Amino acid sequence: MSKKILSLILVLICLFSLKSISQQLPNQGFEEWKTDDSKLFDDLDGGFWGTINKLRLLGPQAPVTTEKSTDTHSGSYSAKITTKTFGSFKIVGIIATGFFNQKAAGFIEGMPFTSKPAKLSGYYKFIPVNNDSCSAYINLTKYNTISNKKDTIAEGLLVMQGEQNQWTKFEIPIKYYLNSTPDTIKVAFVSSAGTVGMGSTQNAQVGSSMFVDDLILDYGTEVDIPSASSSKIKLEYSQLSSSIILTSNYFDDGLISIYSSEGKLIMTKDFKISDSQVDFSTQPCGVYLYKIFSNGTLVSGGSFIK
Repeated sequence: MSKKILSLILVLICLFSLKSISQQLPNQGFEEWKTDDSKLFDDLDGGFWGTINKLRLLGPQAPVTTEKSTDTHSGSYSAKITTKTFGSFKIVGIIATGFFNQKAAGFIEGMPFTSKPAKLSGYYKFIPVNNDSCSAYINLTKYNTISNKKDTIAEGLLVMQGEQNQWTKFEIPIKYYLNSTPDTIKVAFVSSAGTVGMGSTQNAQVGSSMFVDDLILDYGTEVDIPSASSSKIKLEYSQLSSSIILTSNYFDDGLISIYSSEGKLIMTKDFKISDSQVDFSTQPCGVYLYKIFSNGTLVSGGSFIK
């Protein structure tokens, strides 16, 4: 059976069995492409995967950062993403679940999804410039009607560095924070600087290229999902939002103190579980220590890595 036919079958399974416990990603082999109405570039077909190729509509100097490639792990095509320039700006190559919104001049990430995979795997090649890195990211969320925001159910990140001329398998274990059924999935591949989603391009290197093919969501491994009584309070660092995420079944609010690995106090902040994300985007990468207090009593402590 050809990869094209297999991909079509998987798309039909996803469309007609959205509540299945083993959903897969449509067009996961990147076989389906279409030519844009402008005739200026090709783009991924099916409406599940998006790119920023519509930047090409801004003029002949605007880059096409995602391309159909005949260099494949299997089948006829793979996806190639490359960091390029647009005037004085660096534009990283991006493939992500979602679509480019021309009116908002931005990328809207996320597609409907209701399953709980244990990991995301696939195959990649990477041709970096100046020791650049590429990244793959998966995120499962659910809209919270009480707080009117999306709760992060689970996520996984893999940053890949070093030249990889041969098709190589990657695996991303998915870390679960909440025992809830998601309603949205975000998957993103970025060609440069380990950028997550629409993150900073500060360290991007023009010319770095990543090839991606044959994705699969693995349900064969038992998923470690927190139970309702597993812990009084938990802290996780989210790469997607550059935020600290706090979850608790016992406390509604409290105070968090964060320290450097040398013990220097970095910040102290009141928090509410109903709005449990604490912005940490301005801090450098490294190891941090934390203490969490409720009503003046220390209830939790530990460390995390940004």
